[in-house]
Amino acid sequence: DQPKLISNLITGSTISVSSPGVFEYAVYDLNGRILLRGQLQSGINTLSSGSLQPGMHLIRFTKGTAQWTEKLIRQ
Repeated sequence: DQPKLISNLITGSTISVSSPGVFEYAVYDLNGRILLRGQLQSGINTLSSGSLQPGMHLIRFTKGTAQWTEKLIRQ
C-alpha cells in the first residue's frame, strides 16, 4: 500500500493525504525545487499548502527505497 492524495486539486490552504503508515513526503515544483517536506503518519494527514504558488506541483512519497510520485494542482 502507498499514500494517496485525497484530491489532486488544491483549492484551499491544505493538502489531504491518506496514508497506510509512516512515509516521508516532499512537494516539488516542476523545476525540481523542494517546496515542502515532512513525514506522514497512518491515517488522514493534512499538510499546509500555504506557500505553494498556483500551478502544477509534484508530491513524492518515500519509504525506504520505495517511492511514488503524484501530480497536484494549486488553483
